Amino acid sequence: MFVRLAEGYQLDQQLIDEIRAAIRNRTSPRHVPDEIIAPLKRLFRGEDAESVLDPASVDDPGLVAWYSQFASRRRAHLDGIHE
Repeated sequence: MFVRLAEGYQLDQQLIDEIRAAIRNRTSPRHVPDEIIAPLKRLFRGEDAESVLDPASVDDPGLVAWYSQFASRRRAHLDGIHE
């Protein structure tokens, strides 16, 4: 599961446990993800996807490319708004 952290939060074990508990309590245990990672902020800042995470560490490496391309399009769009 990819997460975007609010300002001031770190993805530490305590937060991971809280996310898992919230999902388990509000849905069902079968919806609890095996892994919770937060590389999106770095992708959205323009960092190279391979420096942010290992594509082999996710179930669908194509999603890493999709998020990277989405972040690039978003940055281009925002740059156009702010010019």
